[in-house]
Amino acid sequence: MLRESELAQVKVSVREQQLKQRWRTRLLWTLRVLSISLLLVVLHASLSKPFADFDEALDRCMPQPGAQARECVKLEVEARRAVVLRMRDQVLALVALASLTLLVSAIVRFGLQKQLREHALFADQVFDAVPLPLSLRTPDGLYLRVNSEFERRFGVKKRDVTGRHYSAFFTPEIVRIVAEMDNRALASREPVEVEIDLSEPGKPLHAIQRFQAVRDTDGAALGIVIARDDITDLRVSNERLRRLSAQMIDAQEEERRRIARDLHDQVGQILTALKLQLASVAKRGAVDDAATALLLSREFAEEALRHIRDLSASLHPHLLDDLGLEPALNWLIDRFIRPLVPTVDLRCRIAPARAAQEVELVAFRVVQEALTNAARHAQATRIGVILESAEGRLSIEVMDDGVGFEEVNAKRGTSLGLTGMNDRVAEIGGEMAMDSTPGVGTRVRVTLPWALERVAA
Repeated sequence: MLRESELAQVKVSVREQQLKQRWRTRLLWTLRVLSISLLLVVLHASLSKPFADFDEALDRCMPQPGAQARECVKLEVEARRAVVLRMRDQVLALVALASLTLLVSAIVRFGLQKQLREHALFADQVFDAVPLPLSLRTPDGLYLRVNSEFERRFGVKKRDVTGRHYSAFFTPEIVRIVAEMDNRALASREPVEVEIDLSEPGKPLHAIQRFQAVRDTDGAALGIVIARDDITDLRVSNERLRRLSAQMIDAQEEERRRIARDLHDQVGQILTALKLQLASVAKRGAVDDAATALLLSREFAEEALRHIRDLSASLHPHLLDDLGLEPALNWLIDRFIRPLVPTVDLRCRIAPARAAQEVELVAFRVVQEALTNAARHAQATRIGVILESAEGRLSIEVMDDGVGFEEVNAKRGTSLGLTGMNDRVAEIGGEMAMDSTPGVGTRVRVTLPWALERVAA
């Protein structure tokens, strides 16, 4: 807020401007009255002169004999009458010209005033139509005008802002920044911009403000227009994307560690055992022992092949490409989920059976993520999965009786993740919702487009 001395200076400045405007108006009316008075004086002198000349003529004619005096007076009267008639005609012409001039000036003034009112109304409408908070200030910082968006965004009225200094609404740090930008705008003919943090506790607000000086034809600054663009959502989105990118990188690294661990601990050990078994066969001479060793080696090779297939399927479900969503989900549940959860129910009623490859993959990953969270982190003992298609949309619902979202939230770190799952669903025009109650369970609901039947290759 303004200090008392600064507030007094602002009031004095506004008062001085009002007095200057009032004195200009009084001076204009005084000049008009003086002009009319001078015109009346001239008319009075012009009309008085013929009568004064007539008195002098009578004084000249009276000393003459009677007939000559009458003739002299008659001639003087005719002469003065002609002068008066000419003056009358001149006065009437002057009055007519003045009336015509006043009429034309009134018509022109009315037209100009109407045009000015229309221009002012147009300017107000344009000013209010801008979807950004706009304000017009004097070079010394007094608000002259704000638009409707300014009122809505900051919860103020135009009458409460007009005539006040901008420092009445901002902190000293913001006032310092705005004063610096004002000086830069007044010194340049180009707009200047600055990003300002106007955040309050619990209410983030980041904005870009553009300052543009308004000048007359001589280049003198008349005011400053300030436009404010709220970029809070953009900043939040950028921060969210940054966190998501970091999470995806962490998930990729975790997936790589898991694959490396599976290759080393399972496939690597099986192949090592197979190698040792074949080496022992080479050393033995008995046929029976060799046959038994070869059978055992074949079992090792089959187990290694099974682990490699599982690992490959976890990276990309080829069964989904070949047979469709329902067989792929059955394989996923039988191979990975039922060993961890006693009861898993899958109900799948979808038509057409095949859809766009991208939609099928997103549906598979959504169910995979929900099942993995429920089996590994939520300590669920029962999981239900329902897939139904209707009117070109696929509805997916996954329910479990686990410990709930709040308790497992910090532990969720699978390859897709909750945030990635939601974004992936939104990318193909779907919607996702999640309900979770601690100690009761979690329900994930997803809707995807399911109208395009995929043509077989």
